[in-house]
Amino acid sequence: MLIPAPVVHYRLDSNSQVVWCVVRVYLRDGELFNEEQSHYVRNVMRKSGQVHCFNEGGEWRCDITGKKIEQVRWPESVPKTTICVGMIKKPRLEILVEKLTEVGVTDLKLLETDHTQKHFYDMQRLQKISIEAAEQCGRLTPLKIHAPGVFADILQALPAESTAFCHKKGTRSPNGHIDTLLIGPEGGWSAREFELLSSFRSINLGQTTLRTETACIIAGYLLQNG
Repeated sequence: MLIPAPVVHYRLDSNSQVVWCVVRVYLRDGELFNEEQSHYVRNVMRKSGQVHCFNEGGEWRCDITGKKIEQVRWPESVPKTTICVGMIKKPRLEILVEKLTEVGVTDLKLLETDHTQKHFYDMQRLQKISIEAAEQCGRLTPLKIHAPGVFADILQALPAESTAFCHKKGTRSPNGHIDTLLIGPEGGWSAREFELLSSFRSINLGQTTLRTETACIIAGYLLQNG
């Protein structure tokens, strides 16, 4: 099992010296820090600061074992937003997971499309990257990463009234609420997939040709701030 590394938030004085820091560690209910996390926390706490653990239930000040002392944040109502994207190469997917976590997307679904090569991902590593990004950016919930699925099957389960797909001929300002966006693979949607998408709205992300991961990050930001 891959263990995410704790993330430290520093505050510096006028001489760029550390005067305060907070270590944020994602910790599921009922768990305590493992040996690696405890060792890291002890080394950081030799300076000056606090240790916080967090999960979907909130954020707590805790001791160096992970035992909760005082709650400092409470559960937050976060609208569900989903990016569905054709499978891409592992290094670019890892960057995408980090950035979608930072912009606040809640779910990432990977699509097996007609124009994608099948990739085999280490789902534990991807989730670790998401947790570390959540520790860094301050959100309480990591990005939920779904295992790859067949495009037609995933599409069938999506609500047409709140789903759109990205295409250069789409509108820049679609009407109505959207919480799910589909981004095609580098080779684009096939004719068969276009037929399946015909009942969904389309959205245009701009005039330039974007790489898949760039389109996903822009789409994720639009979902959160559109």
